[in-house]
Amino acid sequence: MSLLLAMLKQHKAMHDEIAKHAFMRPQHHIHGFVLEHGRMFTSQKRPDWCERGTPKECFSNATHLALETGLTYVEGFMLRDGLPIPIHHGWCVEGDLVIDPTIDRPEECEYYGIPIDAEYLMLHTTTSGIYGLLDNPKSQRIYETPPELFIEQN
Repeated sequence: MSLLLAMLKQHKAMHDEIAKHAFMRPQHHIHGFVLEHGRMFTSQKRPDWCERGTPKECFSNATHLALETGLTYVEGFMLRDGLPIPIHHGWCVEGDLVIDPTIDRPEECEYYGIPIDAEYLMLHTTTSGIYGLLDNPKSQRIYETPPELFIEQN
């Protein structure tokens, strides 16, 4: 099992344990959602044709790249050696190969995420005015949406 997958499972277990003792309304947690609907992707060096986008704007960078090129937008987590926790992140893929317009040295990272249908991505981005789907208060309906309506089927 990859280190990233093991850490995501550990975070989910911690959230589940906290939820047992919390006296608040249940909340969806991103780690469990990504584990349920996501998968691993193969990292690689960023292709020469793909310029690096603005640092710390991964959701915007990946959304624009996906919509401009027809690549698939993916949202989930990435992990690089030396980082203590998985980072919520957005990137693109062509098949199973990562094309990350934001991270330097993406070939050194592990990626696990949900490939998002282009129409769903476009609708969300235009209606909410905010990039990113899984940790955005304006897009919480994704947690109640049937997966076949938001997962890219390729």
